[in-house]
Amino acid sequence: MLMTPSRSADGGRRIVDLDRCLTEHPHTRRRVCERLEQRRDRAALDAQVQQQIAEITRIASQTSFNGTKVLDGSSGVTTFQVGANVGNTISVNLAQGVRADQIGQVASGGGTNVTATALTGSNLTIQVGTGTAVSIGASVAGSAGTTAGQSSYSAYSKVQAINAAGVAGLTASASTTATGAAAFSNITGGSAGTTTH
Repeated sequence: MLMTPSRSADGGRRIVDLDRCLTEHPHTRRRVCERLEQRRDRAALDAQVQQQIAEITRIASQTSFNGTKVLDGSSGVTTFQVGANVGNTISVNLAQGVRADQIGQVASGGGTNVTATALTGSNLTIQVGTGTAVSIGASVAGSAGTTAGQSSYSAYSKVQAINAAGVAGLTASASTTATGAAAFSNITGGSAGTTTH
């Protein structure tokens, strides 16, 4: 049986489409398998990391010298005799432990907004760990001024005051998120830079 040329061409296109589908199927299946393998790899990596963290804690908790634990932070300032004579000693501050829960610590605080009260220099004291408590100085308006969100009571100014105090082991940061009850409309940007919506 002879087919008309248009039916032959249409049949050829269908065969090409079918061939493309069959060719693409293994690629798609391979991508799915690769993604599943990546998930398994992440789970395996996480398990290894958790084992290493547990090992760090075990070592820090069990390491001792002359019956004194030296890596868990419990021995404080410890004096060691290093010579034959009286006074041949070295004092080492071992108050900061190195268990997994004592290193790489991050603290964060949050709230719905920054209060409209500037720091006065007497209303905030910060202490990190067993370090010295530091009084934070007054917050002052930033050089960009109130219209740029840098008033003396802004998060920007309070962070500047906290970081200027030099609290050991602390770096403060703040971010601002503006939200509205209704959708924004007619937003315009300045002539310099771009506006992201």
